[in-house]
Amino acid sequence: MIGLDKKQIIIGGAIIVVIVGIIVYYFYSNMQKEEEIIEIEEENTIQENKQIDKVEEEQIIVHIAGEVKKEGIIKTKEGARIADIIEQAGGLNEEADITDINLAYPVEDGQKIIIPKRGQEPNEYKIEESTNNSENNIKTTNKKININKATQEELQTLQGIRRSDSTKNNRL
Repeated sequence: MIGLDKKQIIIGGAIIVVIVGIIVYYFYSNMQKEEEIIEIEEENTIQENKQIDKVEEEQIIVHIAGEVKKEGIIKTKEGARIADIIEQAGGLNEEADITDINLAYPVEDGQKIIIPKRGQEPNEYKIEESTNNSENNIKTTNKKININKATQEELQTLQGIRRSDSTKNNRL
């Protein structure tokens, strides 16, 4: 060879083996780190997807109308109260009357909340078109009835309200 004795060749070979070993170790450890990073990223993605699914499950949709600044559909978290929905709708208008509204009432998915105007009857319900129910001999009309001030005859026009027979012994 180039004038190297046996001892120098062995030392040179050992140095080459050590260098190759270091290079292999470096590449092997980087590959392991990349695999760990990929596994961690996959786990994080799975956890994020679970959190997104959980958030979507916990969200409900409510319709608010009447005397609020922004009427419409509101997405909110499950367990929200009417006060929360009003706040998300931009607050109340000047004409709003919340005297008879329980602001602490929890809202449900698909619920419609109507904030009345001052002077408007809050407990009026629109009854379906006139129909006859022959089984109970009930006639409903297309007029509004204030259930707080209605007479017995007016209440009996509501669908699902049965006439009481005065000859029967009614017990509560």
